[in-house]
Amino acid sequence: MPEDLLGVAEAMMPRIILRLVQYLRAYNATTENQEPDLVAKKEVETYLSFLHGLSDMGAAMRKVFTQTLTNPTAYYKLTEERQQHDAYMKESQAQFISARENMPKPTLYIDPTFTDFVEYKTFLQELTFWTVKYEFPQMTVTLLLNMLTDNEYKEAFTRTFVQHYTRMSIALANSKQSDMLSNRIVHVSVQLFSSEVLAYNMAKESQLLTAMLVSLINMIMNILVKDYEECSIHRTVNCAEKVMKEHCYWPLVSDLINVFSHRAVTFCFLEDSTLVEMWFNLISFFQGMNVNHREMHYHVEYESNTYYAAFSAELEACSSPLWVLGAQLKTPETLHYTKILLQKCLEALQKWFNDIDVTNSASAYNVSFHLPLHRWLALFLSQAVQYQGASLEDLLPTEGVQNVLWDMMVHPLQIQVSLYEIFCGMWVRNGLQIKGQAMTYVQCHFCNSFVDPDIYLLQVCSCYLETERFMHLLLEGFHVLDLLSFRKERRKTAFLEKEKDMPLLEGMLIFIAQLLTNRRHLGMTDAEVTRQEIVTLLVTRNRTHSHLMDQVPEKCGITGQPNNFEDLLEDVAVYTAPNWEAGGELLQGMYGPKPFVWEELFDPLHVLLRAVHRRDFQASMNRYNQYLQQSGKFASRRTVWPPFRIPDTLLPPYHNLYNILHSKTMHGLFFTILYKAVHEHSVSDQATYICIFLLELSVKTAGSKLHEQMTVVHRVPDLRYKVWFPSSCIFTNIRHTVRGVSIPAEPTEFDREMAMLDKIERRAKHFLAAHGARDYNVAGAIPIDCDSGSALTAVCASSSQHSHVRMETDSMSVEEIVEMQESILSLLIKLHSKLSEAKCSYVPVSRQECDEAESRVGDGPHFIGQLLNNIARLSTASAACIEDICNSMKPKTETSAKNGTDKEERRKKIQGVAEETDGRVCRKTEEVS
Repeated sequence: MPEDLLGVAEAMMPRIILRLVQYLRAYNATTENQEPDLVAKKEVETYLSFLHGLSDMGAAMRKVFTQTLTNPTAYYKLTEERQQHDAYMKESQAQFISARENMPKPTLYIDPTFTDFVEYKTFLQELTFWTVKYEFPQMTVTLLLNMLTDNEYKEAFTRTFVQHYTRMSIALANSKQSDMLSNRIVHVSVQLFSSEVLAYNMAKESQLLTAMLVSLINMIMNILVKDYEECSIHRTVNCAEKVMKEHCYWPLVSDLINVFSHRAVTFCFLEDSTLVEMWFNLISFFQGMNVNHREMHYHVEYESNTYYAAFSAELEACSSPLWVLGAQLKTPETLHYTKILLQKCLEALQKWFNDIDVTNSASAYNVSFHLPLHRWLALFLSQAVQYQGASLEDLLPTEGVQNVLWDMMVHPLQIQVSLYEIFCGMWVRNGLQIKGQAMTYVQCHFCNSFVDPDIYLLQVCSCYLETERFMHLLLEGFHVLDLLSFRKERRKTAFLEKEKDMPLLEGMLIFIAQLLTNRRHLGMTDAEVTRQEIVTLLVTRNRTHSHLMDQVPEKCGITGQPNNFEDLLEDVAVYTAPNWEAGGELLQGMYGPKPFVWEELFDPLHVLLRAVHRRDFQASMNRYNQYLQQSGKFASRRTVWPPFRIPDTLLPPYHNLYNILHSKTMHGLFFTILYKAVHEHSVSDQATYICIFLLELSVKTAGSKLHEQMTVVHRVPDLRYKVWFPSSCIFTNIRHTVRGVSIPAEPTEFDREMAMLDKIERRAKHFLAAHGARDYNVAGAIPIDCDSGSALTAVCASSSQHSHVRMETDSMSVEEIVEMQESILSLLIKLHSKLSEAKCSYVPVSRQECDEAESRVGDGPHFIGQLLNNIARLSTASAACIEDICNSMKPKTETSAKNGTDKEERRKKIQGVAEETDGRVCRKTEEVS
């Protein structure tokens, strides 16, 4: 091509672009209050069309464009030099300076080394400024993007774009057309940051990551409000603000996800501790947002619609970057990066605990479904153990780990409790929106980032925390102590209405079962997870291919279906081709489960975990029962029980997970549920079969360890399960006979006042200790009315009197005694007879004609009989005890002759075997402190 062919274009192009710039300057000075996008569209459209025509002339003309836009000399001569002798240019420069000064900028800079000052030296920089100012007019954006084929221009434009990045966040927050502006910004940024080399250079040379985080933090900090709790100093986002409801943060998060998809940029981020701290500061603003307070008396007047904005914000702004970062950290070589994230996350969590005063802020009436810091910690703990070869001991704090874990489990556990409270109608006065939150929490597009990490974090806590206290917190948290009590009359101060007792007990048992059997983050491969999710969808109803693809839970931020989706679907599903109905309507092709799915893969607990509506679980059970009837696998008229699956072997770091099954509190729970199911008829079928399943798990997970024996009182105190049994060994405790339960008198008004005073004193001491005070006398701080007859006033008269009264109130008088003379084994045998509707229906192993193979298909007597058989095979002493109980339940006419000859011999045999078993080998997974 001749050198002078484009001479005219090279001479004219700087002035053509200058004219565009002059117009944008002048129009901004005279139309400050008009819509910026309308200004750019109406007045400049013809001129921009002319420039587009020049750009379309080919690569040669675009080269002239790019050289002019990035040439500092041309810009200086036509702007700075001309203003010295050109009055119009001087005025134009003044207009540009005024526009720059008046353009809103972030007011907070977390990183003192960061600056977003731009020294304008090229037409490209100024055009980018006006593009941001006029909210990315379409024709201007298209013109600038048309020339990205030139690598030098692309790098220059990307650098300029990064320099103006913080201004874009202000424009997004203030724009009246935020949706359109968001799309246009992403349309530009996705083309600039898709190159890993370019994105890495911008991160290193132009502080790209800092600019992104500063922009996000400034946008969010302008919408913070004080936390709901009075004792909290934490500030969280206001979900009613425009930024949240219109997702104004989305373009910035999308760009962050885009650059995190580049491995080099991810490592650049993780190597800068300041950036990681900034990120967790940002995440903490979403921690505990959109708190719900349970309405107790009146229906809420106005149902807030902010909950979906809160779920969307956590999913897009917190969870999506998490999954993208996690995809880069799946090898042992990157473990040190994971440890950096976990350390900073733990620091942010500890700060949040202090800010909200976690020891005093927990309330049964408040719940927030949003704990992004907990979920970041959970998912990176899971990845480090499963993929990077780390142990939990190396990842959790070395000092005070128990206190940290106790604090950490409070809010995830409160969410699980509130979930079942909502489903049983306790939050009905809060309107439909609260049920919408509970359903969204477990819905397929959210469950991977919400309920699954919460369950995993509670699994980690149960591995390391003291089991008796852990179980007691569950009983208190689910408010089931009143139901489990043997008190004849319900306490006046009971937390729940009577009809809510059983749904909450069922919920607690389901939660415990899911805690023990869920393997989502305990070693399952991605293929196993995908197969489990496909099966869970198919067992509720037949589905189309597109519906299956849409409903399989996704990791937000990672696009596309699993690589092995089609193969897994083919393995577990049978396809029914499209067909015509009698009326002429075409039925779509549907996928249904293969027969072996019902027998081997159907997991009712996972269906319950994923069920948005509780009717989904019932639908799966109906289809399961239909399959059994059609295949002849189950012919009984009794109700079939769910085929709960015995979980796979645990990874070594989680071997303590089953500890709660071997706690005395859990064994006391077994005893109480079975006793009430046999004698009081007050336990539902669902609670019964989950209790039997948990008891079966405790038997099958028992290991061989010695346990200390303790003396048990003749009559055990009601609900104090840790003194009911002599050991933590399941085989010892199922044989132990509970002779009776002593029930204390209900606390008086005086006792309740004392308890309130204790609570006030503990909080006051905690508050003053946090502020440097050493001691506090609550009695001396409360004014005393000498004429008042209040018991509380009398107690406050002196601290010594206060201590004396506390000792007296701790030793309450016994109100009544319930005689029992039952053991867990005797209750199991009686329950078998009750469900079979026949006396002495269970036949001990020694009398069975042949050993039947274990099966997960059956009714109540089948599973109870199978459990008793397993107990007898695993414990000789228990087998002898079962024989004795069965003989004692037979009519005397059948057993008198045999008992007369064998009674003494049997007693000696049982006593000798029991002593040998309890003294040498008692099976259990871990010794429970």
